[in-house]
Amino acid sequence: DGSPPVVKRCLLSCAGLLRPALALVAAGGEPLPEALAEVRALVDGMRTEAAEMMASAARTDAVRTQAVKFCEALVLACTNGGGGGGKDGGDSAWADETLGRLTALATAPPSPTVLSVVISSLAQSIGRARPATLP
Repeated sequence: DGSPPVVKRCLLSCAGLLRPALALVAAGGEPLPEALAEVRALVDGMRTEAAEMMASAARTDAVRTQAVKFCEALVLACTNGGGGGGKDGGDSAWADETLGRLTALATAPPSPTVLSVVISSLAQSIGRARPATLP
């Protein structure tokens, strides 16, 4: 099911499983056992899908926001406080690539939907801050 609420919930669930999955892969040693190699491939697939959703104009803002949160969780899990990720540096490369995509997204001009939400929010804030003119 590709409806926005289902996709959003799926991304939320995947973000919660990300750190334990990477911990399993990191503890697997070299070469990775077949089951852990499959986990690594699934994590890589989730990362790719989330990055595509994050940049897709066809997705809703809620789905893109959840994709950004997933990518943020990936960067935080892989960098481990700046110390790098896996033994082979692969996790760190994932984090660097994903962080580059997040940076590009943050510096891109906002969509018309985002602008309308920001303008509406500002107008409401101004309205609440302005003193009442009628008793």
